[in-house]
Amino acid sequence: MFAPRYGITEEAGTGMAAGPLACYLYDIMGMTQESMQIEQGWLMSPPSPCAIKVNLDIRDGRIEGLMAGGRARSVDVVRIEV
Repeated sequence: MFAPRYGITEEAGTGMAAGPLACYLYDIMGMTQESMQIEQGWLMSPPSPCAIKVNLDIRDGRIEGLMAGGRARSVDVVRIEV
């Protein structure tokens, strides 16, 4: 989630970034792993490290789908009035 208008400057742990990165690594960079662990958030201020596990669903050498997930913990609560 990236919503600076609401005080959310960056979210480190996001499958929205890890999933496409895993697809890029498989399709474009030639990596053959169907399961990858992608770390994010180490360079944030303050650091917010996380690891997202991405499992690619490969059929006939093509990506048909993926599952991305991991563990998280809440570090802040923000209330937004809409």
